[in-house]
Amino acid sequence: MPRHMRTQVQNVGAVGRSIRAISRPSRCSLTLTLLFLLTACQFSNGPAAWTQFHGGDSNRGYQPVRRTLLSVPRWTVEVGPVGFGSPVLATDGSIYLAAIDALVAVNPAGTIRWKRSVGADKFLSSAAVGSSGRIYVVSTRQDDSKLFGVGSTLHAFTSSGTRLWSFDLPDDGFTLASPKTWSAGSTEYVFLYALVNKTAGALRGQGVLYILDQDGNRIHTEIGSCSFTLEGVGPGLGEFFETLWDEFVDHLGSDFDSSGTVPGEWYQLLGPPQATVAIQTGVPARPGAPMIVVADRYCTVRAYIWNPPDLTLAWEQEHSLREQSSPAVSGSLVILGGRDGFVRAYDLTSGNLLWEYHAERSEDRFSFLATPAFFLSPIYAVDLQGRIHALNQNGQIFRTQDTGGFTDASPALTLNMLYLINTHGFHAYSTDFSQHFEDPSLRSGETSPAVGPDGAVYVAGWLGSQGVLRAYPAIAVGVPTP
Repeated sequence: MPRHMRTQVQNVGAVGRSIRAISRPSRCSLTLTLLFLLTACQFSNGPAAWTQFHGGDSNRGYQPVRRTLLSVPRWTVEVGPVGFGSPVLATDGSIYLAAIDALVAVNPAGTIRWKRSVGADKFLSSAAVGSSGRIYVVSTRQDDSKLFGVGSTLHAFTSSGTRLWSFDLPDDGFTLASPKTWSAGSTEYVFLYALVNKTAGALRGQGVLYILDQDGNRIHTEIGSCSFTLEGVGPGLGEFFETLWDEFVDHLGSDFDSSGTVPGEWYQLLGPPQATVAIQTGVPARPGAPMIVVADRYCTVRAYIWNPPDLTLAWEQEHSLREQSSPAVSGSLVILGGRDGFVRAYDLTSGNLLWEYHAERSEDRFSFLATPAFFLSPIYAVDLQGRIHALNQNGQIFRTQDTGGFTDASPALTLNMLYLINTHGFHAYSTDFSQHFEDPSLRSGETSPAVGPDGAVYVAGWLGSQGVLRAYPAIAVGVPTP
């Protein structure tokens, strides 16, 4: 095994933190037990392609496969500068990565099939592969004609790399969120959360949910219920993107050097990418209609019922956070992390807050901006300092693990393994943290690994000064590791 990779076995004790139950313990326990039983019944299907950010439309970051610890990579391919975009997988095994300068299509064997750029635009979020095989991705550019100094466009590509259409976000809109897809019959819908300016002459933003069909027709526009002042942004928001370009294009920059410092200055200017929506189907209380969960970062968490072409608000919870993670949904449970150091659980059908877990804070570095990964229990939430918090279904902490580097990248979970990349390397842990594999040569802090239905793991990051996509082979439990 190469010296730059190492496998460790270590024991980790439980660490206590505070938890606040919202209802009486007996009622809360009964409610959560029912929720998790429903989850187990609804999501007993086998592995599927990791087609969207954090797995699929529900953002739960889970693949039901069991495998051994990682070993040497199967292949590594250079893709150009890597930013917030995470790899996604098509049903034919193709891998798509929205690298900063281009959307990259990679064959299962690790060769580049094509690259597509859009002028001087940058790709700063993950692509999504629809059931039609089309690839949807957002590009963002500096644009002084826009009030915020930037603008974003949603694009659709075929699997052969042909661009089918582009949708410019109106009202000075921009987003760093990833698109999500959901299909009904022969129609494929694309969901995208963005920030727009609806107040003429004022620097105020509103969250908007756009819903388009596979042909780029806008089916619905849902404007958020509150507006807010964008702190530290405006015509000078271009400085944010200049910082972002410098950090990534100049090969990590000073804020992502090998010493593993805190993530870059863009948190102070705009924060991390806007939360990606989560889509949940098969909810017993909403038969035949998916629920769409939107976390707008500034004002509310909302859930809608989507019955095309109608979108109906099911519930809304106000908050005062500037930043929070994308929602992760499994069954009837919604999990979100926040910059305030809390992880929160909501009931999907009613919006009731079930519990809150509060981690210790230190200079905002225990903020939970990465989307949690879970199926049943444990729930794995990662803070900015790279510490993994394993919570049970009642929100009680029973185990933590320090990964040794900063990150706001979302973890990926299987039946027995947890994967995460940070500023010190790529990590694979057994779910009880008793075993650990580390590849310190591959670093990032912004991208989420993808797990194929065969258990192969794909992760984007920096290998020295090169942005790469790396694949680790699928090895079933019981098969000798090469």
